Amino acid sequence: STTPPMPVEPYHYRLRGSPIPGDPIDEVWAKSDMICSVGVHRLDRVKVKRGDYVVGHISMEQVNAIRTAAAASFGVRTEAR
Repeated sequence: STTPPMPVEPYHYRLRGSPIPGDPIDEVWAKSDMICSVGVHRLDRVKVKRGDYVVGHISMEQVNAIRTAAAASFGVRTEAR
């Protein structure tokens, strides 16, 4: 999300910059209390305009931080990785 949560909770994680290449957004949020089930086959690229898809990227450090935030949304405590 490009909209900051109010208030910021342990299940929110701010990414610096967009994971989408070429996206000028400098701040996006993982709102890990908004969990849903999706097919993995739909997660490999993002549609940026008609017929144009890009593959985003985040670091493993960010993946682990988002996992920790998701665990917090379920009330699970984890050790920092």
